[in-house]
Amino acid sequence: MSKNDSYFNNFIEGLRIFQTYGPDGPGQETFSAAHDIIYVGCPPNETSEEHKKRLDELGFHECPDVDCWGWFT
Repeated sequence: MSKNDSYFNNFIEGLRIFQTYGPDGPGQETFSAAHDIIYVGCPPNETSEEHKKRLDELGFHECPDVDCWGWFT
């Protein structure tokens, strides 16, 4: 996770990145939760390399079993 931003700012920046993806553009993103993880975003294989790098820096991780990104609570 980026040490220069707050936990909330990192999460919000990640959501803004995910907002640029989706079958019909912004507004078609996924969002769900189970236990201690929030599942969000588009499939990792549809995410640009630049966004993958930034999402990792922000604290998100790929969840290939559910084909999206995860954020631990």
